Amino acid sequence: MTEMLSSPLRLLSYVNRRAGYTEKLMANHETVILSYHLRHNLWVESDTSTLILSDDISADLDVAMAVRRDGVNGSERLMVFSRACFDRVGRIVAAIEARPIPGIIDSDSSCWR
Repeated sequence: MTEMLSSPLRLLSYVNRRAGYTEKLMANHETVILSYHLRHNLWVESDTSTLILSDDISADLDVAMAVRRDGVNGSERLMVFSRACFDRVGRIVAAIEARPIPGIIDSDSSCWR
């Protein structure tokens, strides 16, 4: 996870959502859920009772990891938030990550008061 979600904010966001959707997600491997998150910023609508993810969802992640770790020809640049990079949420995440204030993502921080 830390290899593909390189900033603390992105990692914490994934872990938070993943933990919140434990009862709603069904997949054979955690990498399937991570890959879904990298493409779609893991979100399950409140009226969805179960989201079943098939193994083929993780194909791009498998390729990216093979390129990084084994030197296989291909692109290691995965679709990591590719859509979100250009939308409002993507710009907000990028702005938060660029701030040199460590407490900015801490919920107990005075930044939230």
